[in-house]
Amino acid sequence: MNLDIIADRRGCGAVKKRSEIRIEDTWNLADMYEILKVWELDYKRAEQLLEDLILKKEN
Repeated sequence: MNLDIIADRRGCGAVKKRSEIRIEDTWNLADMYEILKVWELDYKRAEQLLEDLILKKEN
C-alpha cells in the first residue's frame, strides 16, 4: 500500500520521509518492539485495516 496515495485522498498533502523529519519528532520503535518480526506483523495488520476502512468508506 502506498501511504502517499492515502494522504492525497484525505487532502493531507505530501507525506515526508522519515529521513526528512527531525529525530526528536520521531518514535523510537525499539522502545515499543524488541523483535522486528512483531513490528512487521503489526505493520501489515495496520495496512490491512486501513485498506478495509478506505473500501468501506468508498462503498
